[in-house]
Amino acid sequence: RRGQGSGGRERSEQARRARVGCESAGVGRGLLCTRMSRAVPFATGALAAAGAYCYCSRALWGSAEQLALAIAPNTGPLQPAASESAAAAPPSLAASAARRWNAAVDALFQPLVKGLSRRDL
Repeated sequence: RRGQGSGGRERSEQARRARVGCESAGVGRGLLCTRMSRAVPFATGALAAAGAYCYCSRALWGSAEQLALAIAPNTGPLQPAASESAAAAPPSLAASAARRWNAAVDALFQPLVKGLSRRDL
């Protein structure tokens, strides 16, 4: 043990203190405070939170469905009105908007396309 000096004793003392700290916390005899001993409570909490979320989500949607049935029991899914199913803009305005959109996209990406074509990509 030449050259070890007091470094080895300090490390073993730190390990002993860690073991004693875990034992006094009720973790168990000889079990070191490791990531695994921290991961179990974390996983338990994450599973409990996920279960609570699913339960609350189902309960909320179920109560919303019951309320909707109580308000209007004989209605089915909503259908769009005849005016909504028609085009919102006349064809000439839609064509003009499409031309402007294409011009804006060309102006925006033209430097990128030129740079990539110079590199043969």
